[in-house]
Amino acid sequence: MWLWRPVKRGPMLGLGLGLIVGGMEAVALAATAPISLDLLQGILWGLVSVAIGGLVGLVSGLLGGIIAEWGVRWPALPARHAVAMGGAGFFLSGWHLWAMAAVKLGQGLPIPAAALAATPIGVAGVVYFNAHYWLRREELGEERKLGWSVGSVVLGVVLGVGGGVWLSMQHQGSSQALDVDPHVLLVTVEGLERTDLAAFSAAAPVATPHIDALAEDAIRFHEAISPVPETGPMHTALFTGRHPVRVGVWSDEHTLGRVWPTLPDRLRREGYATGAFVSTLGAGDHTGLARGFGVYDDDRGSHLLPPGTEALRLVQLVDGALMRWVPGLSSWPRLSGRPDAETVERATAWMTRHADRPQLAWIQLAGLQGLHGAARTQALERLDAHVGALVGALGPPDARPRIVVLTGVGAGNPATDGIAEARIGVPLLFVPKKLRIFEPDVRLAVRTMDIPATILAQLGLKPFDNVDGTDLSGFAQKTKTRGYASLLASRVAGPTQPQLVLGYRAGRSGSTAMIKLVAQPSTDSVAFYDLGDDPTEQHNLSADQPDAVSELLGHTLAEAGDAREGVLPKPDVSAGIQRVLRHHRFGSGH
Repeated sequence: MWLWRPVKRGPMLGLGLGLIVGGMEAVALAATAPISLDLLQGILWGLVSVAIGGLVGLVSGLLGGIIAEWGVRWPALPARHAVAMGGAGFFLSGWHLWAMAAVKLGQGLPIPAAALAATPIGVAGVVYFNAHYWLRREELGEERKLGWSVGSVVLGVVLGVGGGVWLSMQHQGSSQALDVDPHVLLVTVEGLERTDLAAFSAAAPVATPHIDALAEDAIRFHEAISPVPETGPMHTALFTGRHPVRVGVWSDEHTLGRVWPTLPDRLRREGYATGAFVSTLGAGDHTGLARGFGVYDDDRGSHLLPPGTEALRLVQLVDGALMRWVPGLSSWPRLSGRPDAETVERATAWMTRHADRPQLAWIQLAGLQGLHGAARTQALERLDAHVGALVGALGPPDARPRIVVLTGVGAGNPATDGIAEARIGVPLLFVPKKLRIFEPDVRLAVRTMDIPATILAQLGLKPFDNVDGTDLSGFAQKTKTRGYASLLASRVAGPTQPQLVLGYRAGRSGSTAMIKLVAQPSTDSVAFYDLGDDPTEQHNLSADQPDAVSELLGHTLAEAGDAREGVLPKPDVSAGIQRVLRHHRFGSGH
């Protein structure tokens, strides 16, 4: 083949190089990516990685061959083949490194970005000189036991399969864990309302036996709120114990920074297996929530490709291009999420596999979003079955104790309800490891950011320093008799851009009831409600209570900081992710 023209042989040389790089990518991801696969899935995933690497190598070799064919007229043919292969090495390495360079540049690190961007030049030189040596020996007719074509296939497959097998054999958690260390199961449900569950409402539309059984052993918080009722901010509060606004997570388009301690990171250091299984893009790993989880399964394309392949560079690029450019996003539901049944199936498989050691499992479900009537009733029945399967995957209760949390994320209409009670109010069930419960039905205001401190207290671990959330155990033991105040924030649909709504919820003087301020800076509108007498916010008392309005508005604007004028910080996510998130939340007009 050394007599072939470079433009013809370049793709074949690049294909072999790409197969090897694809195998190396599988090994690297097996060591670093938070993916959980069984043996067959791991082998298939590794082979897909090799095949994708070969495809990218083929294109890279073609580009290198074009350069060698028309850009290099001298020296002799074997050297031009080496130029083609060096070009393939340049484009292949650039395929992976230039994306990393762009991230570093976006982080304000130009020197590391420049170093990464220039590295493919060195790779091209190394590949060229090695290829020239071996291709020259081929030209001289030296016999080799294994040629480049066969050797690259064999090496690529060995690396890919080895990486997949290694990935499937990895186990989370410490085998030295104590039998008294409890499992921790967190189930968060988009769109779940208090009126959906018999534990919170006598008018619940359907029987939910698994959730009802869970509620019998739980502390039932009837006045729990999500201060920022979007997916990313709510879970930021759940895992950090901090108000999401204080850590810069104002919406699903903002990312949790790495400086903030998280519950999964803390438990992983204590020897826990940590796994997250999420159904929507709003909880994808771009949110920063993946830190501390040994497995973070946000794969939405498994109906087309083997599980785990969304970690591969080419799949990520195609996914990003679709999110950015595909017309008619309503016809592409997999860009914004996957069915809850898939999420639960993957979660229960992982939980069962790690049932012999303490685990933190977080499962985010979204099957209730936007449903009403009979469709919602059916979705509630499916939710109940999912909760039963997840609790069952923890194993027998006498084998290892458990802490179980079931809560909503944000109900109502995400485009219009803002911080209305119908939107921020969420059901919260907390099944403790061990606690003397004097009052199972708590009707005082608590926040989702109180959950981490409560879990850490149950585990006997030191709480995070300087957090907003506190241990909720005192409510069940009747040692706490006042609800918690909180800053509120959310977005609503605007004429061209989402608009910020701010508010404050605080205790009414001399009562356990709450008062609430709602302000929209873009329109200068202010409303004030006494939730004790008006829980559905029908009567605006702002004109009658100017002093209370002034005080709460001062608290609100002070805590809102730079967003006090209604302008949110610049989104942290890519344009494609932002487009899909806004379409899913606000519709096609945003």
